[in-house]
Amino acid sequence: MWLGTDAGIDVFDPLLHQFEIVALKNIVGDGGDDETVNDFFSDGNIFYIATSRGLLSSKDGGNFTRHSFEYNHEELSITKIFRDKEGTFYLGTNKTIFVFDPKKETIKTFNSIFLRKEDKLDFFNIASSPNCKHNGRKMECS
Repeated sequence: MWLGTDAGIDVFDPLLHQFEIVALKNIVGDGGDDETVNDFFSDGNIFYIATSRGLLSSKDGGNFTRHSFEYNHEELSITKIFRDKEGTFYLGTNKTIFVFDPKKETIKTFNSIFLRKEDKLDFFNIASSPNCKHNGRKMECS
């Protein structure tokens, strides 16, 4: 069992019945003591760690690589990693939801319109994005 904490990762050893604290600076060179681990995700051969300073990835058990992303000139904190059944990756952040392309290692804002049949109400889930406009068909953000 792995638990994300403010001090890194706590890994439970079932044989010793205790946790071992693994600092992020021990798995990625620029890991800091002030970096919080928020989530973990594995898609087979790539293991991801969501942190307060971005996304860490390790392919086939190799070294971890940091992926830092900015939105409106501010570094994003990745809080959640989710992949739907079609294989699309979503990253929850301290700003909004982004779609992550693992091949290009890029993100783009997630735009969605939910339509309730009862009242034909459009709901936009990007309220935290200050530079978004609705053009009559979809939400556009810069």
